[in-house]
Amino acid sequence: MKKEPEGSSAPNNSVEYPRVLITTDGACGPTNPGMMRIGVIFQGSEGPDKDASVIGAISRQVGWGTSNEAEYLAITAALDWAIAKGVSDCVIFTDSQLCERQINGGYDVKASKLKGLCRAVHEKMPQCGAGVLWHPRNDGLGPIADALAKGGEASELVFRKLVTDSSQEEVLDV
Repeated sequence: MKKEPEGSSAPNNSVEYPRVLITTDGACGPTNPGMMRIGVIFQGSEGPDKDASVIGAISRQVGWGTSNEAEYLAITAALDWAIAKGVSDCVIFTDSQLCERQINGGYDVKASKLKGLCRAVHEKMPQCGAGVLWHPRNDGLGPIADALAKGGEASELVFRKLVTDSSQEEVLDV
């Protein structure tokens, strides 16, 4: 398995799907604030009536901070991947209502760290045709993104299964 350099979230090859669906999650622990981790799953979609194949995943530690910062960092990593892959249409699903509403203008961003993260998301979204939607934590691939974000042995097993099934290699830093 190829392991990307620290801070990198995407190899240079491009994606050949009309739309990419991305499920993100961020976590921190054992306390909040705590050590942050992110989990991201990428699916290539052929259209609304077709199954979306898993084409990549990210599971890695991203430093010390809050759970809200981790959620934003997961979205940022997803956007960086999409931009590097040349994606022009993607939907990012997050289980963080706060992030989704701040990004889409429903809530004001008050915390200074979140302002910078939200600004970075806004700058990257047009570069890959991204939209951000909220979904309940247990919908779709949410539980798998959650497992990837929490790290540890379970995260590594889930990640390896995703990569094996999709014949793709992405970032893992368990």
